Amino acid sequence: MPNQLPGNDNMRNQVHPWQLVLCDLDGTMLNQFNEISPENLAAVAALSEYRIGFSLATGRMDAMTRLFVRQLRVTLPIIACNGAVIRDCTTNELLAQTCIPADDVIALTDWLKRKGLDFLVYTPDSVYYPPESRRIDVMHQYNRQARAVGQPLVPLHELDARTQSQVAPGAVKILAMIPDFSAMTDLQAQLAIHPGSAAVMSMDNAIDIMAAGVTKGDAMLQLARMIGVQPSQIVTLGDHDNDASMLRMSGLGIAMGNATPLAVAASRIQTLSHEQSGVADAIRRYILPN
Repeated sequence: MPNQLPGNDNMRNQVHPWQLVLCDLDGTMLNQFNEISPENLAAVAALSEYRIGFSLATGRMDAMTRLFVRQLRVTLPIIACNGAVIRDCTTNELLAQTCIPADDVIALTDWLKRKGLDFLVYTPDSVYYPPESRRIDVMHQYNRQARAVGQPLVPLHELDARTQSQVAPGAVKILAMIPDFSAMTDLQAQLAIHPGSAAVMSMDNAIDIMAAGVTKGDAMLQLARMIGVQPSQIVTLGDHDNDASMLRMSGLGIAMGNATPLAVAASRIQTLSHEQSGVADAIRRYILPN
């Protein structure tokens, strides 16, 4: 069952304060080459020996995590699109989703196009992109990696007037590339007139727009109820502003050495950077029994 915590017979009767580790991907688990270090892989594998669960909480859509889900042997549901989606990757069952109001999707994507800003629109299962998008190259790169190892590809579709109206009711995230402070200010002004939507920084030059109230922290609480653990029994690891809610709301929030000031302020501990296998350092020092 995907909602059961792992473990073996020798460890099942041992009690540990932490029942679940919830980890971000980009800038946290992954290095600059989009890879998981051997140290991180080994540390995550060690968690199961003590019946400590492990899952992911990412801004990515879940289809774009499957390579890493397989590498990390994740069987618990994962949080995707910054909390807008919870998916059981073992069965592909969509356990929860929260969509952006359709009118907001149309208004915001129209505004982004007028401003000449690059963006992507996510549904739980597909990505839509304007014809001139450069950000979509990241998705093409992932699909090349997935194809090489026989993993499912992320469906990609061009966004035009017809597909925009079709996708709007099911959109869970808009990724907007923000090149400077002026564009950031303009986008914030737009969001102020669309109270059904809210945004959070997910990268230094990108904002994720979701339905108002959607955060990784709130999704963490949903996931905790699904698998029967308390928020106080969860350790979270992250590096950016979109991780701050789960870092603050979990029993132990651990910021990466490369974390943003907001993520650091929301956490209790700071580990090494993602380039130094900081996830492994945190698991060994703060999570696994001595």
